[in-house]
Amino acid sequence: MLIMTPCDRCSLKDWHYYHPICMPSPKNIQGILISRDPTTDFIEPYKHYDHDKGLFQYKEAPPTWLYNRILSFMKYGSNSHESIYLRNFLNSNCYWTHFHKCPTLKGDKDFHFSYKHGKECAGFWFDYEYSTYNLNGKILILLGQDLKKYYDENPDNQLFKNNTVFFLPHPSGINMGSGWSWNPNKPEGDVYKKEIKKTIEELMSRVLIS
Repeated sequence: MLIMTPCDRCSLKDWHYYHPICMPSPKNIQGILISRDPTTDFIEPYKHYDHDKGLFQYKEAPPTWLYNRILSFMKYGSNSHESIYLRNFLNSNCYWTHFHKCPTLKGDKDFHFSYKHGKECAGFWFDYEYSTYNLNGKILILLGQDLKKYYDENPDNQLFKNNTVFFLPHPSGINMGSGWSWNPNKPEGDVYKKEIKKTIEELMSRVLIS
């Protein structure tokens, strides 16, 4: 795990925490999961990452949330073929990182999430991660609107060009609205519901053969 202080060029350079840029790399990387930003709550848990337990040791974090959202949204049984493969993929074979690397502090006027800072982080660290961990030819899952926006602005980034990209809403419990969300109560004909289902079906077709 790479532990660092904030980058000198970033306006968060006075942020006093040491923090991990990314999770320890799995031995067999099949996919990449990118969520928006870590919070200060996870600084200590990140330091005690256990390879044998995988990413699901973090029950209140995007990998576990995403697994549960997909199972619920697609009505996959907990012991189904799909759920077993998806769990193994996300827990043991997925490299998990963030768009905004510095831990954010909710409610703090200086250290809250900023798309501007996220762009700075991604512009430098995505290239570093791509080359360091050989993130080429993988299944890439981008979570949330900020990652979609960054992708649209930077489609030629090597991390995007050289991997199969899937976009899904961030699996946070607040993403249950009327738009692009995990709201289970939408009618089957809802355009966003159909889009998300199609994305998951395409993602699962890749996971099942990876």
